[in-house]
Amino acid sequence: LSCGVLLATLPAAAQNSYRYALDLNALRNDVLTVDLQTPKVSAASATFSMPKIIPGTYIIADYGKFIHDVQAFDAAGKALPVKQLNVNQWRISGSNRMTRIRYQVEDIFDAVGVKHQVYPMCATNFEPGKNFSLNFPGLLGYLEGVRNIPFDVQIAKPEGMWASTSLEPVSTDAKTDRFSAPNLDELYNYPVMYTLPDTATVQVGNCQVLVSVYAPGKQVHAAQIAGWMGDLLDAARQYLGGRLPADRYAFLYYFHEKGAKHSFPPGLGGALEHPTSSFYYLQEAPAEQLKDGIVDMSSHEFFHIITPLTISSREVKEFNFDKAVMSRHLWLYEGVTEYTAHHVQVKYGLIPPQQFLDRLAQKITYSRSAFIDTLAFTELSTGATDKWAAQYGNV
Repeated sequence: LSCGVLLATLPAAAQNSYRYALDLNALRNDVLTVDLQTPKVSAASATFSMPKIIPGTYIIADYGKFIHDVQAFDAAGKALPVKQLNVNQWRISGSNRMTRIRYQVEDIFDAVGVKHQVYPMCATNFEPGKNFSLNFPGLLGYLEGVRNIPFDVQIAKPEGMWASTSLEPVSTDAKTDRFSAPNLDELYNYPVMYTLPDTATVQVGNCQVLVSVYAPGKQVHAAQIAGWMGDLLDAARQYLGGRLPADRYAFLYYFHEKGAKHSFPPGLGGALEHPTSSFYYLQEAPAEQLKDGIVDMSSHEFFHIITPLTISSREVKEFNFDKAVMSRHLWLYEGVTEYTAHHVQVKYGLIPPQQFLDRLAQKITYSRSAFIDTLAFTELSTGATDKWAAQYGNV
């Protein structure tokens, strides 16, 4: 009912955009209802899809595993035939009359009985009163062949919760946020984290940097991380010629309690980069224990704004969300980024030279002892999701 009320504010006329509506207050049993006013479709049938894989990851996500009860309707509210084709796709008949799609999304963090490979840093989390982590590939689908038009997303939010993201809202008030992206690729690059505010901002040259933290044990706070990151970000600015390649950037940190009953393998954590933000899933601990690891990881993710988020191959720029089509350049995207993340620290005096050399020595030793060191990185890259998945850690 709440979603219906929210949608009533959106006109039902034919349009050349996606208009999504989510109501975070209407969560039922860790399931969120998603309503979409569809763009105009001229074909008699259309395929609605969720991503199989997304940029920056080298695993098959199959986000369709968490989507249930996909329904489509015409302007009169009459249901149209929907048939599931595979784990990520549904065929809608009579799509030339379609005006709306509705479906249910399961919380990936707490998915019960669903075998999956989704990384926590690109998953969804629905915790009423605590945290909503909205990684849009796990929430919002698309019609095949209709990706390069605007996506409008309207979100009814719980009282007191604030949206942390690098995507500037079109409008915002105490109850509702509205976001817009010019196409699907851009939409998927803007994670949004709703939580009670624990944020800090740092101005680094031309770039306003947001640090947002969800830490249930309150052992680490945004102001602490912002303090750790200030010198690093200024060093990055100098390293890149005096100006950062973005005017806004967001570090989004989700810290979980030890032993959290989430659907991921024990000990799995990390971060995922986006052009102007990065999302982190880490175990909470006293701040000083976390400091070095957070700085190193955040440095790595931040330098991804150069590659592959600025310099990359066609496989990344024109990403295929429906099947794994890997480039040959993982050595550039991960290897060069990892080197740069440490080199910037030694170049600008954040760590001593010996520490830098020790880190490189450790990486070389680990590469030779734990992986097939004769495997070409270009071959590893193209097979990173299947044949050579176990070798991914070598870059």
